[in-house]
Amino acid sequence: MPSFAVYERSCESMRELDDGSVSLTVTSPPYWNAIDYDVHSAESGGYYRTRRYSQGYSGYQQYLSWLEAVLGTEVFRVTKPGGFCAVVVGTVLERRRHFPVPFDLTARLVRVGWEFHQDIVWHKCTAGVKRAGIAVQYPHPGYFYPNIMTEYILIFRKPGPGIFQGRSVSEKRRATYPVNRLFVNEIANNIWHIAPVPPGASDHPCPFPEEIPYRLIRLYTYPDEMVLDP
Repeated sequence: MPSFAVYERSCESMRELDDGSVSLTVTSPPYWNAIDYDVHSAESGGYYRTRRYSQGYSGYQQYLSWLEAVLGTEVFRVTKPGGFCAVVVGTVLERRRHFPVPFDLTARLVRVGWEFHQDIVWHKCTAGVKRAGIAVQYPHPGYFYPNIMTEYILIFRKPGPGIFQGRSVSEKRRATYPVNRLFVNEIANNIWHIAPVPPGASDHPCPFPEEIPYRLIRLYTYPDEMVLDP
């Protein structure tokens, strides 16, 4: 079996994957309104960063329902009992309204069978949504809107035995991750400081920093297990 495979198909029906075949999913779903993926795909240099584009969804609840259908049905199906799903998602600004996507999505996924396992805050260090300017211009109560410098890494677990159960000593030894200064001072905490990929560094409109999946794969899988990004 190859070490990786790419399927150019819809994640709404992943028939290439058997039930219970995936140990970990790591994914950052399409933004509801921040990226116009069609413009980015069709127009080289076209302006695709917008906060008034709702990616074909009639509204916020439909967007959540689509995420629930993919993560709560197909991803849940292909995940083995005891396996994990890590979803990187942030709150959303739309026409001066602030939508709590991570919290609403968590409620939906728990309702369909996932266990909420852990949340990690991704601090972007060098990038974010700048909102504090009005608070500087009008330093009075009621004008304060902080810069948004974080997203959430929501980790869900499919009910089942612990992934360490039944493992041999040699299996555990092969999967041992280094407990070094980086682990103690950074990875062991539930706030991870990872700079995003700079604009223009990739052909993708919102490239993902490799450090996030690297850490999650080391922490939540054993060697030779299947990892999915739908």
